[in-house]
Amino acid sequence: MTALGAARFAYVGSYTSTQRNGRGDGIRVYRMDDPASGKPTPTGQVVKVGSPSSIVFA
Repeated sequence: MTALGAARFAYVGSYTSTQRNGRGDGIRVYRMDDPASGKPTPTGQVVKVGSPSSIVFA
């Protein structure tokens, strides 16, 4: 949690294409709870999509 009490999350995309030697499975989300260590906590998969290259939040 941050000083304001809001959780912070990191969204990570990975290559899924075998042509790029991808072994990922789309977009995953990690909770960033420990700013001292910077260690992310996996919370799950957001969406299974082929080789995501960008994320847009609206």
